[in-house]
Amino acid sequence: DEVKATIEFFENKTIPSWRISDNVSGETVAKGKYERVNDFCVYTRYCYTLDILEGDEVEYKIVIDGIVTDQTTTAVDRGHSLAFGVRHCCKRPVLASANRTVNERIQGVINVVSSVSDIGLFSEFGTAQYQALCWILFDDERKPLAEDISIVQRYVLALMYFAFNMQQYWDKGRYFLTHNHECVWDNLECDESYQVVEFYLEDAFLYKTRLQSYIPSEISKLQHLRVLQLRDIRMTGTVPKEIGDISQLETLILDGNNFFGALP
Repeated sequence: DEVKATIEFFENKTIPSWRISDNVSGETVAKGKYERVNDFCVYTRYCYTLDILEGDEVEYKIVIDGIVTDQTTTAVDRGHSLAFGVRHCCKRPVLASANRTVNERIQGVINVVSSVSDIGLFSEFGTAQYQALCWILFDDERKPLAEDISIVQRYVLALMYFAFNMQQYWDKGRYFLTHNHECVWDNLECDESYQVVEFYLEDAFLYKTRLQSYIPSEISKLQHLRVLQLRDIRMTGTVPKEIGDISQLETLILDGNNFFGALP
């Protein structure tokens, strides 16, 4: 899913010094100075930030895979920052607000998911809860409805994906957060009723130095889970007490992480 991207600075305007970084790791993926047209590559599943480091009265457009995704309407100055990417959620839309009118599907899903996670977390762009709900609402091609029997399961698995930082360090040959039913995603198994019964993630599935990750308390909503294996992925924090509420959990493997405190 790596595609060509271009940032083009308009003629008769300042050509600045700029940098584009990955929103998860903060690593620089492209940078330039005083060149009007600049090509680089992006992954369609990632989000990025453009920072104007030097220069005033700057105008530009960003093209990804032949499509203009962002374009200035007025000139910007040094210090300007833009979140962008192919996914709608890269633009950090507001998800839950008393002042925002949303359609019936979106409101219904928010109502359901708010019974799983604290609604306040959906207002903070950097939380795994925000990212998971945003994906469900806007970038999930399946377009799940509030009444779908697996909506909570799908949300919790998406939350685990972001809390575990799988989006940045996921092997290109594996699949997660696709349009398919979640039971065909990699690294999990379901029973005959399409309930997740096993989830496993270990160092072999990751291909870069990991960022710190954690186990979200919402994992307790996977009530049919029997096996949870999170091995050698440098997780930190405490094991949430809610994990003890998974009544069918038989096997818990957490080797090679940096947890502290007692197990529930």
